[in-house]
Amino acid sequence: NQFIEKTGIALSNGLTFDDNFLCKIVKLNFTHAAEQAINPFPTGSRNLTVVGVFPISAGNQAIDAFKWVSRSDGSIGVTFQFDGGTSATTATCTIIVLLG
Repeated sequence: NQFIEKTGIALSNGLTFDDNFLCKIVKLNFTHAAEQAINPFPTGSRNLTVVGVFPISAGNQAIDAFKWVSRSDGSIGVTFQFDGGTSATTATCTIIVLLG
């Protein structure tokens, strides 16, 4: 994938997502299979849209499934499912929300 290759090259040369790409890095606690609402927009930037969401880490949990959906209130709903997880399984997860 050309996007991933070019992004990898840019990041290995010292660029960071947070400083050089239109995105928001979010770190929150997620519960297995429970959707969490996230407002990804910086103050005053409601004219932006979410163009992608990438899971980066899930603490010490293995990610079995990941999904995100746009919600009618402008936020996004993000769900992690952890390998072997139960409703009591939680992890501090990091995602990158790409805006455009």
